[in-house]
Amino acid sequence: MRTAVILIASASLLTSPVLAADFYAERSDWVILKDDDDCSMWLEYEGPGSSTLGLIKGVDGTVAVSVGNDNWSVKDQENYDASLVLNGKEYGGAGAIGFKRSLGGGLVLNMGDGFERDFAKGSTLHVFLGEDRIDKLSLDGTANALVTLNQCVAKVRQEIAEQKAYEARYADLPRDPFAAAKPMGPREPVPVNRLWISGSDYRSSMIAARVEGRVAFRLAVNTAGRADSCEIAESSGNAELDELTCTLVSRRARFRPAIDEGGNEVPGVFEGSVNWTIPD
Repeated sequence: MRTAVILIASASLLTSPVLAADFYAERSDWVILKDDDDCSMWLEYEGPGSSTLGLIKGVDGTVAVSVGNDNWSVKDQENYDASLVLNGKEYGGAGAIGFKRSLGGGLVLNMGDGFERDFAKGSTLHVFLGEDRIDKLSLDGTANALVTLNQCVAKVRQEIAEQKAYEARYADLPRDPFAAAKPMGPREPVPVNRLWISGSDYRSSMIAARVEGRVAFRLAVNTAGRADSCEIAESSGNAELDELTCTLVSRRARFRPAIDEGGNEVPGVFEGSVNWTIPD
């Protein structure tokens, strides 16, 4: 007697079971699951050990069969001389690979040409370990389920083609341009504002005295982007003008901090100058 599979593990086309395929449809008691590169159809049988049968078809047309039972003490990844007999034809052989599951275990067998056709037409699948028959499973409804399975495979192929087209469209763009990027450095502090001094900063006494000139300064900039100190690198010749320059620049200047060769923020030095000209 058979029961529909509500939740089971699917199997890969080559070796051991793979968890977490998506539900696609249910047809004639078979549950069809959809994965990234294959689809599979599954059925659970009542009886000793609750046998489970699955057929997995890849987008490349490769077909495999998974058969398992709660009572089987199969060794994981072990090769077994197992075969399937269907419509008088034998499939499989020494290439059967074992897998463990929460209860018991099972076998995955890669199928040759013609198996899918025989699977659709067959009535009973006989499972052999060497010369001994170890299970027999009804195949009622497989033809209808295979139609849905192949529709699922066609959908997966379409999704893969669409993904490849999407990737090709943006193939000239790096996926993560920052992964291989080297840190920018070393670099001295970079101003983020530049309106530090204007004509309105002239003191009336300096305007009356017609004080003008160029003041070159040097700022010690901390990692917060502010000036810790200011010194005159080249005087205007007027001490008051020099002092006013350092006072205003230290108060108003903001920077992106200096960085070292490793891209780390470090204290740095900024050098600049101001040309003082009496406004009209």
